Amino acid sequence: MSRKRFCAECGDTESALHNNFCKSCYWKLNSLSSLKKTKIDLPYCLNCGSVKLNSGWTGSNTHEEIPEIIAYSCFNNIITKPTSIIMIDSISDIHWLNPNPEFIITYEIENSDIASFETHSEKLETEIKIHGGTCTTCVKKKTGSGEVTVQFRAKNRKLLQAEIDSATTVAFSLASSMNVESKDAYLSEIIENHGGLDFYFGNDLIAETFIQKLKNIWIGHYEKNFKLITEDADEKRVYSVTHLYRIPNIIPAELIEFENRLASVISVNKNGVLIKFLNTKTTKLTKKWDKLVAIDPSPELVKKLVVSENHKENSYLIMDMNNYQTEELAKDFFINKLETSQEYDFYKWKDNYYLPPK
Repeated sequence: MSRKRFCAECGDTESALHNNFCKSCYWKLNSLSSLKKTKIDLPYCLNCGSVKLNSGWTGSNTHEEIPEIIAYSCFNNIITKPTSIIMIDSISDIHWLNPNPEFIITYEIENSDIASFETHSEKLETEIKIHGGTCTTCVKKKTGSGEVTVQFRAKNRKLLQAEIDSATTVAFSLASSMNVESKDAYLSEIIENHGGLDFYFGNDLIAETFIQKLKNIWIGHYEKNFKLITEDADEKRVYSVTHLYRIPNIIPAELIEFENRLASVISVNKNGVLIKFLNTKTTKLTKKWDKLVAIDPSPELVKKLVVSENHKENSYLIMDMNNYQTEELAKDFFINKLETSQEYDFYKWKDNYYLPPK
């Protein structure tokens, strides 16, 4: 007696199967494609329509050409099989009166790899927001020289993605608002460089305003440098200006030594570095951030059993469950009571034990 194959999900015995699933159930449980990013922000030049892609500025474009250029450039934002066919299904209307117009690109992805199924297709939507600015070519036409650069860095580390996103959002927003008042107050380019970001602005006013915005988010070190580019026909010297803003090396959740005690970094903000002492849970804000460094290697995390509590000696007896060795811990070193017969994770650092921050 022959056995009839059936779909492992719905029990269908009539449809063709792949990996024990019918077409309908297989594609409910599996996806042909996905997006690396659902929202993408891109700069474009208000003067010539050039768009800043990963490969650089595209060159002059009309409003009609820009959406399709972006749509094709975002093919690499789609994750799918190499054998899949990617098509642009539709592009929503764009309102160019908005200095930062938004639109939606709908893609259709097809694949015929599964021989027992008919060709499968899926649709994905990508939200695009383009920010008005000025491209490098138009900058040189306007000024005949370089722009004002703001270097945004972290001390001895790469910027976190959250820091990159925050600074980039501030720069785009600032350029959009200030460009209404002054055509030289533009943002032409943002380049990732040496683990940080280089922002290219049209004049010193917007650059210094941007620096102040950064200071309102993070404490840091600021300096301004001038470099002679050339002298004009009247022997007037022309300088390029570079602003540097460097934020602290340490980041939230890192363990540091502060005032000879083990502490955890809570946040880095405009007022300083907020830390929490692990033994007292008290917090302290310090502006002396330049010498703060994360403990490397990180303190060892050990598991101990609280065996008993000695009220007379004001201590706990703890045991290592691997080798059964015991030792005394002063109760005063812990702000919260430790429960007997309970295991705890401790950081062991400089012969002291600390409960990890919650």
